[in-house]
Amino acid sequence: MVRKHRLIPLGFLLLAALPICAEPAAATRPANVQQAIVELGDPRFAVREQASGYLLEYGPSAEPLLARAAISPDPEVSDRARRILQDFSLGVLPDTPPAVRALLAKYSGGDATQKEITLNQLSRQGGYGNVIILRLSWEEIDPAVRAKARDLAHECLPEIQRTAGELVATSHAESARRLLECAVGAGDVNSVGPLARLFVDAGKAEVMAVMGRWWMGSGKGK
Repeated sequence: MVRKHRLIPLGFLLLAALPICAEPAAATRPANVQQAIVELGDPRFAVREQASGYLLEYGPSAEPLLARAAISPDPEVSDRARRILQDFSLGVLPDTPPAVRALLAKYSGGDATQKEITLNQLSRQGGYGNVIILRLSWEEIDPAVRAKARDLAHECLPEIQRTAGELVATSHAESARRLLECAVGAGDVNSVGPLARLFVDAGKAEVMAVMGRWWMGSGKGK
């Protein structure tokens, strides 16, 4: 009996002959700021995003290297570096919650009406949202939007104090220091209240003790 052989389509044979490509490795977290700066120009999108996130979390201490990266001939590197520096100038801190960062991105991409709506939303985001309003009250170039930010800025201090007190009470003194420092840097020291002035005059240890006493005395820490 003649055995019939099944013919294998040529396409399957060609596919079988192709080398098996390994999946691209997942982006790994940069080891330091210098590596993150280099990876802003990586050909892989995931690596670039990871590097941007690392630098945002690292905070304003990365500004000197970011300033150099902002004039890089690589447009991807310079664009990402400038955007991160802009976030820092508007009060984004390593501890800034993702929701606040998302609102700032929404603000940056909006028209005047959207910006005013977003300012109201930021005012309900605790100290981290309100410190951005303080910065915008000086940085915004649209006169009407800047006036709105300055109106809201008068109410920012209690929220910043409250958030700083919560941070101290939960053993996040360094985060509280950064928040108060950012508030002071937003403008005239006298506009940010006595606790911020104490931070400037006496330094970290005393302001943390005062913030802790304020928190407990307010009844929030009981």
